[in-house]
Amino acid sequence: MQAQTNTAGAVTGRAASGDTITITNPATGFSRTITAGSDGNYRFSALPTGQYQLSRNGGAPRNVTVNVGGAANIDFVTSGGDATTLDTVTVVGAGAINPIDVSSVESTTILTAEQIAKIPVARDTTAVALLAPGTVRGDSAFGNLASFGGSSVAENQYYFNGFNITNSFNNLAFAQIPFEAIAEQQTKTGGYGAEFGRSTGGVVNQISRRGTNEFMAGGNLFYTPGSLRENFPNQVLNDGTVAADNSSDKFSDELTAAVWAGGALIKDRLFAYGLVQYTKLDDNLSLPGGNGNGTSDVNTQPKWLLKMDWNISDNHILEFTAISDKREIETDYYDVTATSGVPTVGAFKGTEYSEFGGNTYIGKYTGYLTDSFTLSVLAGTTESARGNYSVAANGTVNEYLGTVGVPANGCPVIVDARPSAVNNIVPRRVGCEIASVLGRPDAKDTRDQFRIDAEWQLGAHLLRAGVDIDNFESVAGESYSGGIVWRYGRYSATGITNENSGRAQAGVPVRFHRRRRPDRVLHRRQLERHRQLHRLSRPALGQLREHEW
Repeated sequence: MQAQTNTAGAVTGRAASGDTITITNPATGFSRTITAGSDGNYRFSALPTGQYQLSRNGGAPRNVTVNVGGAANIDFVTSGGDATTLDTVTVVGAGAINPIDVSSVESTTILTAEQIAKIPVARDTTAVALLAPGTVRGDSAFGNLASFGGSSVAENQYYFNGFNITNSFNNLAFAQIPFEAIAEQQTKTGGYGAEFGRSTGGVVNQISRRGTNEFMAGGNLFYTPGSLRENFPNQVLNDGTVAADNSSDKFSDELTAAVWAGGALIKDRLFAYGLVQYTKLDDNLSLPGGNGNGTSDVNTQPKWLLKMDWNISDNHILEFTAISDKREIETDYYDVTATSGVPTVGAFKGTEYSEFGGNTYIGKYTGYLTDSFTLSVLAGTTESARGNYSVAANGTVNEYLGTVGVPANGCPVIVDARPSAVNNIVPRRVGCEIASVLGRPDAKDTRDQFRIDAEWQLGAHLLRAGVDIDNFESVAGESYSGGIVWRYGRYSATGITNENSGRAQAGVPVRFHRRRRPDRVLHRRQLERHRQLHRLSRPALGQLREHEW
């Protein structure tokens, strides 16, 4: 079972029995009026986030901020009666960062876009989540995601406008929302309710910007030159010999440009907010310390977002969100030879083309059916691609078509694991492969989600219930280039006859090479590229066969 909506907030408090309490959002014209109960308690549920004004019996309004998942408390009377009859002074503060919600047991941190802009932090979801107490950055092998309270980074869940945008294939990624479109981010580290029951780690809950009666537009440009970043240190052996000279490596120049606009299509009723963002990372160069493949990447990320809000009436609201986070990477491969650890770039070998991300569509209805009963319904769907193929310099297309038992075409993968080769003491054996791992061209993850949330204020009791249906499907499959990995190594014989399909004497080194068909191991370069996208593709299960000589 699920609990209240995860896209809105609430306002609660005390007044005299029978008082009329009105809440208004001047920016959108939204207004609701309810009557305080016989015990004097009142509650406005499922309010869209924003700035509101609250009044009692038509009196002077008081300002209140509604944040996602929180309940702001405004009392007009004390527990003993009207505050004015006690000659008391009520002091109201505004603008508090992460105010304490006395109605909740959650451990949560809420930051708005305005607050985040004042903090020296990277413009991404994980960097903001790491500001919450009890969070640390997880292992880089799993995408540098946040770990909450010591839990695995794969135990987190990510929501945007109420829809679960967590990657359903490996739980190690999420849809990449344009950062400029985020109005506020809520990070939950513990004590959260049943509406986030799919998580055993932390929860990151984001709400988008939206249009108001005031038309607003803008844009921004961010540029990060790779030349200002420090190169990785050289690899030096104990005797001082340079095994790998990394001075020729180059980091990407990153350029992000965004334009946005929002306003009312129909005053107080229909609103729209739209954003288009383009990011490009290019001129990245990574060279090995020995013989092998050198790579140069170009990463383009065209993204957009559309948010529509329709206040059908003061009691019925419709919302629609559309997102695109497609990302494309072109990786050029070059033959590299190294002398004394210094790499020399040779002939162009080919290009690998990778595609990630897709489109997400979310619809939501909120109905204030009575003063005490609120119902919300959300439905959404998302599809995210994750495929790659390569084209050799001669025009040959290397790809894996997903047929079990039929490997990808292209050159086999060569791995030289001899210690002397790994340490660049002797030249490495290299092959002609481009991308070591090739995925299905139709690989993708699809998610369809539907949920209903209900809240009923029954006197002094608050009842919440709901249902969450989440269906997802993944199409996956990978193959090594050429369907084979040739691995060279040096191993000591055990003295057991025929153990390595040959005769050996005890203590005499035996050299052999090993041939592998697709298994669970991802090539290091493939991992690095997926980490950059915050996505790690899980290889399909395959049979492992080894032949040793």
